[in-house]
Amino acid sequence: MRLFDRSLIGMFRSDATGRLLRANDALAAMLDCGTVAEVLTVNLRDVFASSEDVLADDATDGDFVESRRVRWKTRTGGEVTVQLTGQFVHTSAGLVLNATAIDLTETSALQQRSQAQRQEHKLTANILERVLGQMPALYWLTDLDLRIVQTSGAVEQILGYTADKYIGVRLADVLTHDPASGDSLGDHKRALAGETVIQENRYRGKMMANVVAPYRNLAGDIIGVLGTSIDVT
Repeated sequence: MRLFDRSLIGMFRSDATGRLLRANDALAAMLDCGTVAEVLTVNLRDVFASSEDVLADDATDGDFVESRRVRWKTRTGGEVTVQLTGQFVHTSAGLVLNATAIDLTETSALQQRSQAQRQEHKLTANILERVLGQMPALYWLTDLDLRIVQTSGAVEQILGYTADKYIGVRLADVLTHDPASGDSLGDHKRALAGETVIQENRYRGKMMANVVAPYRNLAGDIIGVLGTSIDVT
């Protein structure tokens, strides 16, 4: 009982009609109910934000609800994404569902932000591709770990290797294999700190004029480094 009441995971028991027979504080908080007594006035069928309902009319003793992801409406009109896991059990009071509910709302939001960032990377890459295709130049994008996630332009013509050679490789490892003059790694770290660095260095026998700048998302947060380079040999 103590584990049930104090668990940080929402836990509940409902009957086959959706009436909550038992719930803990975590479930009350998840549904924006002030107390367990308040959440027990809620019918589970009423909180589903979509037509999907785990309280199937044909459920029988022993049936499982296995990690079902659903959307719930809260008491205050919001929505939470919930992962439900439980089992139907026949008791003296009839068929009941014993279940846990894990709030995945923040996880889902992070996944959406990550998707948006990938789309921004793609949009930026398409724009740079068109611009740099008209000059002896190349560009690259890194993530916050200075791992190269995109590179294009006249890479093969200028540097002699394909544009995807170092995709997924950390910049430090690239420079170990193909060293450049100057402190290119340090310049990228300065860019992550918000600075735009303009410098020239020698790389693979070419003199390159480089601009290394913070790469930001639409909210203005730095999510990597954007570098451009022109062969000025």
